[in-house]
Amino acid sequence: MKSFYRVKKSFVTLIETLIAMALLAVLLTIIFGFFRELSIMSQTTEQKQKESFQMRYLESRLSSIFERIVNENAKARTFFFYTQPSNSFSTSTSLIFTFDNGIRKDPLFSGDILARLYLDKNSKKQSEFRDSSYNLVLAMWPLHVEKPEDYLVKEVLLEGVRELDFEFYAAPDRITNSKALASKTTLNTDDNVAKVNEEGTEVLDKKEADTVPEKDKWHENEWLITHNQMPVILKMKLEVEKPLNLLEKNKEQSREQTQEITFTFVLPSSKNPVHYPADAVP
Repeated sequence: MKSFYRVKKSFVTLIETLIAMALLAVLLTIIFGFFRELSIMSQTTEQKQKESFQMRYLESRLSSIFERIVNENAKARTFFFYTQPSNSFSTSTSLIFTFDNGIRKDPLFSGDILARLYLDKNSKKQSEFRDSSYNLVLAMWPLHVEKPEDYLVKEVLLEGVRELDFEFYAAPDRITNSKALASKTTLNTDDNVAKVNEEGTEVLDKKEADTVPEKDKWHENEWLITHNQMPVILKMKLEVEKPLNLLEKNKEQSREQTQEITFTFVLPSSKNPVHYPADAVP
């Protein structure tokens, strides 16, 4: 006699299916959220590295140029060092100077050339969460051609610059004793010239005193072509846009963020360098 066994089959209920799908959705959300944050952190790190590289490149490039700048003591070479106010192509004060560009493939750009450092109006950039910004540009021309503008070469040194300002330091006159170091007398009048002479500094005649910059002073955004000399120290101040923070949830909190960066360069001035007397107490 055959015996029959009833086999009970097991089924997955609808509730169990929904619970499994919900758990899977939670796990996938956590996993994808983790990888999204990881991706944003990677992009932010890459941005910071790029920003750091740009600043290092800018400082290195300008340092290399200013080390080879033509100063006023080079009688056989063409000397320019002066500023121009903002105009049709620049949003800021421009610095114009000559420097030795070394040996280049193009002979026109070998040796001494003319350069302009400025913010290029034609590079205006507008984004959704930013005001307009510009490129910091180094424009270069050959010196000894009929139409130098036909050979204009532009080098973009930095993007996203809002403002560019210069400061120039004119050193005190050469002094021979500590009494003159404490006086800080400027050469503006005949009386001052006589007084400075008594205290042991070099004397300038009245005509020359009117063409030199005021000494022992920082000059902001102005260095006249009539000075016929370079400052001892140059400060370049930049207001630069910060990249949008990808980790910031509220985009309004990340707009309008800028940083001020100052570069300082000691220039090879020969006419009026910084000089300390032998009896000055350190």
